[in-house]
Amino acid sequence: MWRHFTHSSMAAPPLEVLPNVKNGFFFVCGLTLVFVGLTDVEPEQDGTRNLQLSPVVYRTWKNTSDMPVPRAQWLDVGFRVVDYDDEEARKLAVDSHLGDLWDAMPSSATQADLFRLLVLLKYGGWYADADVVPRLGLEALAFTHDLVFFNEACGLMWWNRLKYRLGISSITRAPQYKNSLFAAPRGWRPLRAAILLMERNVETNKPPWTKAETIEATGPGQLTYALSLFPDELKHAKIVKCRDQPAQFVHLGMRTWWTR
Repeated sequence: MWRHFTHSSMAAPPLEVLPNVKNGFFFVCGLTLVFVGLTDVEPEQDGTRNLQLSPVVYRTWKNTSDMPVPRAQWLDVGFRVVDYDDEEARKLAVDSHLGDLWDAMPSSATQADLFRLLVLLKYGGWYADADVVPRLGLEALAFTHDLVFFNEACGLMWWNRLKYRLGISSITRAPQYKNSLFAAPRGWRPLRAAILLMERNVETNKPPWTKAETIEATGPGQLTYALSLFPDELKHAKIVKCRDQPAQFVHLGMRTWWTR
């Protein structure tokens, strides 16, 4: 016998059930946000090892006899040292057909940004700012890896992004890698791309720039963006977390490029 269903027998569940569904939805969303927030941290990877390295570090300064950090400190941790003065650094740019770009740079700091890319593209090895002091931990790293980057945006990435939005941090990207100290092999493609991006930035965004604009035009933000375009190459890099860096180097932070 057919059973007849009335409209009331197929009614929706009582309205008092809906708040429980809504609360469950917000609970799941909250857990998701917490999970994403706690896992959105600075990158770390071991990279590809190379055990046949003889590390060399390139530095530049107005007068190489007056470096803020003596070359002996680099020799003590196993590096060969090649220092360029301003004239030699500009010659490197001219020989690379980028003399006009060098002359268009608004400061010694931005010229040094170009120099570090050019010298590693041409020769491979390490670049270090003149006020970077190496420590013993860097020696072991330099003899096992020829592609190394150090995190500059430390800890939780969302916190770094928020601080930049609030105007209390010069970190323009998260993650962001230092350009004060890094290593790359000769002819590494992302370095060439970074130089082309730098050239475009100088042509399209005429200086003077704010500090944040400089970071994005020629500095660590610009380098980080160039690296992000080559994920297959970047996966071979050793990426060092902030907490591990004090055992490898100290950046005196003398603001030497901005004041000399």
